Amino acid sequence: QVYSYFIGSMESGVVKVEHGVELAGQAGESISGIQDGANRVVNVVSGISDAIREQSAASSEIALNVERIARMSEES
Repeated sequence: QVYSYFIGSMESGVVKVEHGVELAGQAGESISGIQDGANRVVNVVSGISDAIREQSAASSEIALNVERIARMSEES
């Protein structure tokens, strides 16, 4: 009877460990999905940053050209 108790406890422990392994696998998949999403966000933010830099450079160039045109108009 004592052996039956120990065997039952061991079987119960095995089931719990298997369930724990399954949950750990699911957690790993979730973390991997989160990491993929974070990487996509980083790429999008990097693209936005690049576009803002380009827009800023273009705006500066336009401002310089407007100043030149204004000076040319004053000189004429």
